[in-house]
Amino acid sequence: MKLLARFFSTLFLGAIVLLAVAVGSMRLAIINIEYFKPKIEYLIARDVSPGVAFTGLSGAMDRFNPILRIENVSIDLPDRSQPLFVDFLEVEFDFWASLRERAPVVLDVAGQLEKLELVKDASGAWWISDYALAIDADRTPVPEFQRLLDLIPRYLRLDLSRLIIRDRANSSSHQLEQVNAQINHEQDQFFVRFGAELPEPLGSSLLLKSVIGADSSLIYVNSSALRLIPIASLLGIDTRGLQQGVLDGELWISMDGFDVLAVNGDMILRDGIVQMTADKVPLQVSLHSRFSAVDRDDDWRITSWFDRLQVNDRDAAGFRAQIQLADQPGHRQVAAWVDRMPVANLPVVAGQWLPEEISTQIAAGRLEGQLRDVLFRIDLDRPEAFQVGARVLGLTSEAVSNYPGISGLDADILLGEGRIGVNGRGENLSLDYGDHFSAPLELDRLE
Repeated sequence: MKLLARFFSTLFLGAIVLLAVAVGSMRLAIINIEYFKPKIEYLIARDVSPGVAFTGLSGAMDRFNPILRIENVSIDLPDRSQPLFVDFLEVEFDFWASLRERAPVVLDVAGQLEKLELVKDASGAWWISDYALAIDADRTPVPEFQRLLDLIPRYLRLDLSRLIIRDRANSSSHQLEQVNAQINHEQDQFFVRFGAELPEPLGSSLLLKSVIGADSSLIYVNSSALRLIPIASLLGIDTRGLQQGVLDGELWISMDGFDVLAVNGDMILRDGIVQMTADKVPLQVSLHSRFSAVDRDDDWRITSWFDRLQVNDRDAAGFRAQIQLADQPGHRQVAAWVDRMPVANLPVVAGQWLPEEISTQIAAGRLEGQLRDVLFRIDLDRPEAFQVGARVLGLTSEAVSNYPGISGLDADILLGEGRIGVNGRGENLSLDYGDHFSAPLELDRLE
């Protein structure tokens, strides 16, 4: 027994000595790393990029963690362009985590960058110098979410004076200023902040905050005067008929790993132009909406309250709606349900699909009533085959041409496929035939 105890004690002391020698050697190498600068420059030119240069290199130790600091880093290309310039960058590595992962694990990053240049080529791929900002899933699979959290820095503080985006696909350039990014790690959660001042063609400002954890994440996005079409063009997003628009708003995005579960938002759309189909004239749209969207695997269900909706300078009274969006192959559909709204809203909400004489009557105040349980469905691949159903309460209209005016009618209406069906009922109704009769026709009951 004593022999076994002596053996393990010797083994433990030997491990301590080896560790001390290893850490001492590493500390000596890190502190004197500037003497290896020519060799490091050669390896970077050979394995990373031939244009990388830096003037300052130093190292230090924080307990067991090595810290590297580089200064005045730049990438100089043969055409004399300079896509990157770093004033200084300080990186601290987690010694024990690196041993466990058998790869360098960054604990803390701090730096001041003067310029970073991103390029979007004609195919839509993104680059920094000669490095593609994309992951080839066949060659480099995306790691599991927890594995990704283990590898990203626990702390980060980066300030970037200028972020230049060159969009060769659209022959345009944009410069973002006062870009800053921060990461703090507390109680197994990452607190992330990103902010930037946008150039005038893209908007005013963008702020992103998030709390990221292994089980759940919450991301907050705030945009000011975001110009949707240039942003969508830059990111390759299909705007689905939106041709122009400026967005102010806030988003709260709930995620589980890489999956988006729900989105809540409060947004104001200004100066919007929408053209649903090629055969319809563009509409001028402005709105203020608060919404909650939930992913249901095959589609999204959105519950929204429209505080304000204006189409072609016509205002609609506020209403609540539930919208279902499906964008699967062979099933691209929009369905909506509105609990209640005045008939006066119809020319604003669905003016392009209403018969012209009905729109004219409503606009002139000659057709009034309340809509309940409005159902709307449109197949995006066959927009002409839309369907609308609704219950109308207290319908009142004036006589037009050969159609009598009516007062006090309740009805169920179905409109679609070029046809309209009406099932009317009511009590104490009045039918006004205008000049055809000297007085309105009174009905005690109609079914």
